[in-house]
Amino acid sequence: MKNYQISLAVHDLLLQIFADRFDINLADFVVLQINNVNLGYLNQTFAKHLQQDLSHKLQIQNNTFNLIVNNWQEAADLLQDVAYQWHEKGIYDGWRNEKFAVTHPNGEVLFALERSAFRPLGLLSHAIHINGYIEKNNTLMFWIGKRSPKKVIAPNKLDTLVGGGVANGESIHNAMIREGFEEAGLPENLLNHAEVSGCHMSLRKVHRGLHREYIHIFDHRLPDDFIPQNQDGEVSDFILMNVDEITQQIIANNFMNDAALALLATFNRMGFLLDNHKLTQWINSNNYNIVKQ
Repeated sequence: MKNYQISLAVHDLLLQIFADRFDINLADFVVLQINNVNLGYLNQTFAKHLQQDLSHKLQIQNNTFNLIVNNWQEAADLLQDVAYQWHEKGIYDGWRNEKFAVTHPNGEVLFALERSAFRPLGLLSHAIHINGYIEKNNTLMFWIGKRSPKKVIAPNKLDTLVGGGVANGESIHNAMIREGFEEAGLPENLLNHAEVSGCHMSLRKVHRGLHREYIHIFDHRLPDDFIPQNQDGEVSDFILMNVDEITQQIIANNFMNDAALALLATFNRMGFLLDNHKLTQWINSNNYNIVKQ
């Protein structure tokens, strides 16, 4: 098992897939600033809507929209109202009625905002993924979740064992504990000592704007007799897969993108990727090492 490596041909296919899915040029987007602080990125559609709705508050120069406010609470109120209006008008879908934290580039939390507004505004969010695995017949087997057909994002796609957003006011560790139970029935005592194994940026265009998220990944060995059980209705099934089966499903586009990235990052840490391949180099360069508990 320790000497196992994914084949060169599969590396080449995965590199092509990741180059396509995560190929992004931020110069194509309008920079969103608030009081001269870079916080988000707008595609042309949402830049046009924001200019129409907040023209009295925007300074526009050099492909940058600078929202001028008296304080962060005013920014929160303005953007929350605009996002709600966009949702009501059908400009974007998927209103969640839950909030994520908008953070300064230095990590300081500035204000809370409706989760579904992060993609239209290109704001940075945080999520956790748990890659839960067991050993069977000297082979690592990973528990893979299948997302509910009712999910707004990536319905029916394959996922890591656990994946979910970090809510406003919630630590990475507490989000992992909460999501671990909600999505897979993982008891808290099984996760208490789990530590983040890596942090990677998922940056890609989506139909609602720009997905820009740090994913904090936990590589977690599970008891061999543990059977995951979903608690919140967001996962329809769980399947045990080996590394080859997972990579083939990624190539077949059956995994959600962030889950594919999280799994390949774990495979890299476990030594399953070729050291000098461009895929491995890309994953290593994408490791941000900014774990925040």
